[in-house]
Amino acid sequence: MELRPELCPPAVGPQRIAALCAAIDTIEGLLERGEPAAAAIAAFNAETGHDYTTDDFLAYWTSRGLEDFALEAARPAWPRPPTSPATS
Repeated sequence: MELRPELCPPAVGPQRIAALCAAIDTIEGLLERGEPAAAAIAAFNAETGHDYTTDDFLAYWTSRGLEDFALEAARPAWPRPPTSPATS
């Protein structure tokens, strides 16, 4: 089945994937060594438009590989519907 172009994810070049893989490795290393990583995570999120947390960098490998994580980060974040206030 062929999808309309607007329904296909944007293409991501190999250099972008490599750069994101390196950034993910760096952040993972900081966290594993117990070093501060908040600034690196914030910079990664600002660059990618995502909202990843410490847990995302420490446990991504349980469900995907490094390149899959980098590809996800390279693509636009899923839109989140606005939350409505709780009703009682």
